[in-house]
Amino acid sequence: MDVWLKTERAAKGDSFRLRLTHSPRQATAMSQSNAREAMQRAKRDYPEYTWEMESGFSSGEFMLHGHDKEGSSRDIVPVLPQKETSGSLRREIDELRVEVARLLSESEKTKHAAEKLVERIKRLENTAL
Repeated sequence: MDVWLKTERAAKGDSFRLRLTHSPRQATAMSQSNAREAMQRAKRDYPEYTWEMESGFSSGEFMLHGHDKEGSSRDIVPVLPQKETSGSLRREIDELRVEVARLLSESEKTKHAAEKLVERIKRLENTAL
């Protein structure tokens, strides 16, 4: 299962709390240094996931994407070098990237379900023979 990291400011000081979300739309975009710090905490707090920084959502911003260590999707949204674009066009591109990430995650779930059905069919065929 794919998850994304959402950060929330804590009541005390400059610290923040980490939360998992299943929607890339709810993930927190952050600077590279904040993303590195958050990745270290995510590795400690959520060791069942493999974490990676994804860039390209806005210039200099990163999101943290987690994958189940038990073999879920390694599909990631390709990020091409950015050109200067207007704000509304940039938002549209960012939204499309998020949607691509969601669809890749869904396609991985569908593939896994199909593989389980194939295994079940083979078991049924073997017992019928």
